[in-house]
Amino acid sequence: MFKQIRNYILNLSIRKKFFLGYIFASILPIFFITMYSYNITKRNLIEQNSVNMQNSLTQINSNIERKLETYSKSSSLIYLNDTLKNYLTEDYTKNSVEDAYYYINSYFGNILILNPDISLVTVYTDNYTLSSDSYYIKHIDNSIKSEKWYDKVQTSTGNVIYGTTYKNSNGNYVFTLTRYLNSGRIGYPYGILVMTINESQLYSLIDKSAKNSYKYIVDENGSIISCRDKSNITKNIYKILNIDKSTLSNIGTKDINYKGKKMLVVCKSLENGWKTISMVSYSSFLDNAIKSASFIFIIFLFSVLLAVVLTYVISAIVTKRINVMVKQVKKVQDGNFNVEFKNMGNDEIGNLSSAFCNMSKKLKFLIEEVYEKELLKKQADMNVLQEQINPHFLYNALASISSLALKNNDKKVNQMTSLLGKFYRLSLNKGKNMFHVSDEIELTQYYIEIQKIRFQNLLNITFELDETLAEYKVPKLILQPFIENSINHGIFDDEKGINIIIKLYGQDGKIVFEVVDDGIGMDNNKLESILNQMSSLTEGFGIKNVNNRIKLYFGDEYGVQIFSKLNEGTQVKIILPMQQC
Repeated sequence: MFKQIRNYILNLSIRKKFFLGYIFASILPIFFITMYSYNITKRNLIEQNSVNMQNSLTQINSNIERKLETYSKSSSLIYLNDTLKNYLTEDYTKNSVEDAYYYINSYFGNILILNPDISLVTVYTDNYTLSSDSYYIKHIDNSIKSEKWYDKVQTSTGNVIYGTTYKNSNGNYVFTLTRYLNSGRIGYPYGILVMTINESQLYSLIDKSAKNSYKYIVDENGSIISCRDKSNITKNIYKILNIDKSTLSNIGTKDINYKGKKMLVVCKSLENGWKTISMVSYSSFLDNAIKSASFIFIIFLFSVLLAVVLTYVISAIVTKRINVMVKQVKKVQDGNFNVEFKNMGNDEIGNLSSAFCNMSKKLKFLIEEVYEKELLKKQADMNVLQEQINPHFLYNALASISSLALKNNDKKVNQMTSLLGKFYRLSLNKGKNMFHVSDEIELTQYYIEIQKIRFQNLLNITFELDETLAEYKVPKLILQPFIENSINHGIFDDEKGINIIIKLYGQDGKIVFEVVDDGIGMDNNKLESILNQMSSLTEGFGIKNVNNRIKLYFGDEYGVQIFSKLNEGTQVKIILPMQQC
């Protein structure tokens, strides 16, 4: 069954495949999106709001911690003030208290000026010789000892204790920072510091809640320290929300019902034991989820209609161009490489048609190039065969001249003709165009000996040869033209002559011959002219002939390289592949 369906689809035209593909790609998402879009959106929004709420609380807690740290540092200034300690512990039975009042009033007054958050600073003391001023200085009496915070501060050993929020005589909500004054070297407590702080300063740190969200600061027992609805201050948050204390934790989020609404709740703790609580109703963000799901559903319904129209248009455009390409491919198949595409665009099909057109042109060029090279190679072989006819006659003639020179006792003529005969005998190579590296070296040595007879002491030629390369195959007569060029064009001092080094070595899997001389060299213009002539594969002689033969036999990566500077000499590199005979 599956195989039949697969074969049916494969046999459909591309246009029908496009059409069916677009239709199914549009209809199927509608079903899935209709079923899952709302739940997915709901889940994502809950996770997003949860993360946002936790990040928000983290920032709020950081701000609150900094604010409380400011209050704590202000209390530490008082806690560590030795002058204040001395005034609070002084026996005023016989001494005047005026200096103490003046110092305390000035010191505490400056603290209030520098810290607007603090509404009052009071020190409770059991030094009854220092009279109470009912504002900055008060005595520890039985009413104070009955306060809940009194027992707590006594066991705090000088640490900061924060009290619950209450409404003061001015109708403002405040909370207290209390601290036992037992610092110094007197060895006993000398008072209790109480700093009264405006609750509004804490609320300003959380007063950024949306309409359907709530934020609270509560103490370790759940008593509300600060919130939007001031009537809830001092009330217990767990009773207001009708939840257990264990419900609120620092890990993750919780769901609760509050005032008939489902709420998402996040809670985080502060270092002093307080907690910050953030609540937001689900309806505040799920309403948007419902609207989003409805909007998405409408978009996809529209997409189905649009897909039907676009499918028809796009499939028509695509298949039309494919049909054009098929026709051009058949032309190439029949041997006609002159293909051309018009108005195919710049998409994948357009790029494919352009690439196919370029490929056809390249294929045509390569076929013509290979054909031309084969013709040139055959012509070169014919030239070599033609050249070998003359050496046969010349060799026989040289043998006769050598015999006559020997009869006439002319040793130099005999030696030169003998060497020349050996040179041509070896160069004939039984009609072959390739022979061993060792044969090429031997042929070169014959030529050099002939030239030494002519130039005598003006030639100083040395060989630097890698003997392991002797059995590799190379075209014949590739060194002689360059040595001849060095001798004929390089000698510019008849007394000094010329030094020529002939090198043979292997490099990167290739055979390299070098002919290096210290002759007259050439300037850049002349060198460039020679190199330009070498780049042509047309018929040529000497240096150009060697370069052309190498490239015809082995390819463009091989051939001749020439480097030269005027009055400094010339270096020629002949690069060949390593081929065994």
